[in-house]
Amino acid sequence: MSLDNIRLGHSKLTDNIFAGYLAKDGKTWSKKKDITNDFIGAVIDRFAGYKETISVSDGRKFEITVKEIKDS
Repeated sequence: MSLDNIRLGHSKLTDNIFAGYLAKDGKTWSKKKDITNDFIGAVIDRFAGYKETISVSDGRKFEITVKEIKDS
């Protein structure tokens, strides 16, 4: 198992984000770890303070914005 084989996935049931290795069927996990907090932290670090438009392979576009909300 190499780093090239690591995949990310989102559970619609739990809303958690996982990293791990898929089984040979390509649909189920053989090993996985919940990385939700690390993933969200990385997204905040990457996109904080500005917005970015991202295009995906099927032609759809999305806008990502992260803005800190400070309590008054």
